[in-house]
Amino acid sequence: MRRARARLLVLLPLAALLGAGPGDLNEAGKAAYQRGEYAEAERLFSQALARTPSDPLLHYHRGAALTKLGRLQEATVAYETALRLNPPPAVATAAREGLRAIGALGAPPRPRRPEETTIALTRVPGGWLTEVMINGAWTGPLLLDTGASVTLISPAVARAAGLTIGPDTPVADVQGIAGRARGAVVTLDSLQVGEVEARGVRAVVADLPAGLNGLLGNSFLGRYTFTLDAREGALRLQPR
Repeated sequence: MRRARARLLVLLPLAALLGAGPGDLNEAGKAAYQRGEYAEAERLFSQALARTPSDPLLHYHRGAALTKLGRLQEATVAYETALRLNPPPAVATAAREGLRAIGALGAPPRPRRPEETTIALTRVPGGWLTEVMINGAWTGPLLLDTGASVTLISPAVARAAGLTIGPDTPVADVQGIAGRARGAVVTLDSLQVGEVEARGVRAVVADLPAGLNGLLGNSFLGRYTFTLDAREGALRLQPR
């Protein structure tokens, strides 16, 4: 009985974090940091960032945890990102102090690389959903499909996005998660995912299973170096 009670006490905090928002994850990360559990703190801050990637305080907190873990190049990126996001004065000062501390530790120069953007995903049966905006007119979730050569959207989404399909519009066959589809080939003026916007994205307008708005395929994803982080439920994008 005593052993079962101890196991319950360990599991309760974890259960409390299921579905937690960025603020809850940040507080849990700060608590882990204070206990000296820096790897756990970094994991929690990363989860919070997957939901709010533009929060400079979260980038600073993650940088502090990475510094404690000795992952100095990653910490440098985190501090620099915090400063780039116009943080409050106190956060800016702390991030600069973090960078100075890394310099004092003799960290090797960080190689220059394109800026990485983290997009929060939602797990659903059969894959992951990500919120997108098409032509600045329609916003909603598309199913991420890294195996589809082109992005697919339903006729309803096409209409809401202001697309016109006429008798001379070319058609094509596409294979994706939802199976084979045939539809009109269009060009999206703008496709925005999180803070990342691509222009002139090729897409196919096709009838899709009920409840599915479309698939985000490689006509968008192929413009970036991308990583799907299933543990954190995040898509990471870097310009090629």
